[in-house]
Amino acid sequence: MKSPKKRKYVPDPGIDSLIRGAYGQQRWGDRTALMRVAAELGWPPYSVARRGAELGLCRTKEKPWSAEEEAILLDCGQLPGTGVQRRLREAGYQRTCAAIALKLTRMHVRGNSDGYSAHSLATAFGVDVHKVLSWINVGYSKPRVVEQIPFYARAAIAGGLPIRLSASSSSALPTRSICGVSRNSGSSI
Repeated sequence: MKSPKKRKYVPDPGIDSLIRGAYGQQRWGDRTALMRVAAELGWPPYSVARRGAELGLCRTKEKPWSAEEEAILLDCGQLPGTGVQRRLREAGYQRTCAAIALKLTRMHVRGNSDGYSAHSLATAFGVDVHKVLSWINVGYSKPRVVEQIPFYARAAIAGGLPIRLSASSSSALPTRSICGVSRNSGSSI
């Protein structure tokens, strides 16, 4: 059985007062205060910063994500950051948009979407994104989105949300021929 690890840099009340003073100086614009205290004590700067966090003098990392928060991210991950933030707030959690974006990236939520985004379809067909969105609004293609379809048309341009084409609706999507005439409707795109 291992014995508990001894602390290499043991604080005492005098050291704590020096660290408190350095954080006070830092708040007033002295950017080198922590480095000076670390050099004065003979401690590495990370130990001074760790002790400052233990004393509550600086902001520490946010709490870990719960399983329920991660489930909400999986369910609503295709929404914009503010939409996910709203869903988390409704469930009683509070996270910043930056924290949500970072967690979505680490969980690979946005990269795991089935189907195509409006941007990728527009690139594939060689048309503007607005044309693909007009096809969706007219009804040529029936998008299947994780959450709200009415919100989808506005969010697709901003965030590139996926359009999931069902087997029955993929044939109804106008295709572009070489001469620029649609095969299904006979009109020029």
